Amino acid sequence: MELEGQIYVIGREYKQVKNEKIVKYDDIGLVFYKKNSRAKNISIRISRGGEVRVTVPRFCNFQTAEVFVLKKQAWIKKKILFLERKDDEKLVLRLGTFLSTPAGKVYIERGTGGEMDVMQSGRDYQVFLPKGIQDQSEEGQIILWQGLGAIGLKEAKELLPVYLESVSAEYGLSFKRVSVRRMKSRWGSCSPDNNISLNSALIFLSYDLIEYVILHELVHTIHKNHSKIFWDAVLHLMPDAMERRKKLNGSEMII
Repeated sequence: MELEGQIYVIGREYKQVKNEKIVKYDDIGLVFYKKNSRAKNISIRISRGGEVRVTVPRFCNFQTAEVFVLKKQAWIKKKILFLERKDDEKLVLRLGTFLSTPAGKVYIERGTGGEMDVMQSGRDYQVFLPKGIQDQSEEGQIILWQGLGAIGLKEAKELLPVYLESVSAEYGLSFKRVSVRRMKSRWGSCSPDNNISLNSALIFLSYDLIEYVILHELVHTIHKNHSKIFWDAVLHLMPDAMERRKKLNGSEMII
C-alpha cells in the first residue's frame, strides 16, 4: 500500500532515528511517531496547540502506525479544528465576574495599586487588577490568567489529593502516589506504576467533573488503555460517566 503524505526528512532519508519518526501530511501537518516499550496499542494524542503525537508499541512497525493514522485522518482534522476554535473562544476575564471552585469563589475586581494583588478569605479569593490596566486588554488578560493560575495551583495542591483519597476509598481503587501540576492538554494521567497526576485546572470545575476525572484515572490502575473493558468498568462504577465526559470536553482549562 502506498501511503499518502510526504516524509519530513531530518538529516536522512525515510528512516526512523532512535525509534522516532516524523511525517508531514498535507491535511494535518506534522505527525510525530514514537515507539514505547510499555504501550499495548497505537494511540494518538493531540495537544491544544494542534501537535499530533502517535505512540507506537514496540512490536508494531511505523508503516502500520501510519496506516492507522491515515484511517483516523478525518477525526484528527476535526479534533484540531475543535481545539483551534476553543482557543479562539477562550474565556475573557472581566471585572466584576467570579469563578467558582468546589470550596469557594474567586472574584475579579479593580485594584488601587500599580500591581496585581490577591487577597484570601477562607477558600474565597479576590484578584485585584492594577490601576490603569483595562481588563479586556491583552495585558489585563495575561495578568488575570496568571493570577487565576497561581490560585488554582495552590487550591488544587491542597484539595485534589483529598478528593482523590475520598474517591479511591469510595470505589475501592488504590493508587501509589499523587502529584498536582499544571498541564496544557490533559486533565489527568496514570503512570504504569499507578502514580496519578492531576491537572490543577480541575479545581475550577464542579465536583462531579473532578470526580469523573479521578475515577477515570483510578480505573487506569487496572486497565491501562481505553479498551471496551476499561469503559465498561468506568460505566459500571459511574453510570452517567459519558454525560460527565461530554460536559468536561466543553469546559475551559484554566492554567
